[in-house]
Amino acid sequence: MYLNKRIYIGANYEHNNVNVEIKIIKKNHKGEEQEVVIDPKKITYIEERAGYWRKANHIHKWFVDNVMGGEDECKDYSVSAEQLLELLKVCEEVVSKAKMVDGRLHTSTSYQGGEKTENYEDGKVIENVEEIAELLPTERGFFFGSTDYNEWYLHDVKDTIKIINDLGLTGPDDYTNEYTYHPSW
Repeated sequence: MYLNKRIYIGANYEHNNVNVEIKIIKKNHKGEEQEVVIDPKKITYIEERAGYWRKANHIHKWFVDNVMGGEDECKDYSVSAEQLLELLKVCEEVVSKAKMVDGRLHTSTSYQGGEKTENYEDGKVIENVEEIAELLPTERGFFFGSTDYNEWYLHDVKDTIKIINDLGLTGPDDYTNEYTYHPSW
């Protein structure tokens, strides 16, 4: 799950006095090195990875419901500053309301000799699951990770807060940069 930030820098072909050559060496599909030369005078956008999540199904569900129109496809979806600030608000509310208590965390399921065993370890779980699930519910699905409300769930929420805060958004009408969310299952 990726959040990308696209920064418009506006190439100026005639007045750009940049005397830099950018060369990138990459491997082609045959594994051979290939040189790519980029003319800085022609660069109009720079795109960077602004955020990354792995199996944070509750964050993905929020994007599906609030950005992707309920369509869960592996493609880029435009995200506005207003939407990102709304996700930030939800995440901050989850962190402020989550009541953590000692509990057992489901770590994995193993199979041996045809018998299924659920594996657990001590950790922290969210006591007020119903309240938190109203704000930011989990979602079951292929490759979606755990749907438990525990310290890992909260860790993804806190990561999301940091990702959005690091964008430096000035408000819901901040059109300085473009953002896209891209899920990849």
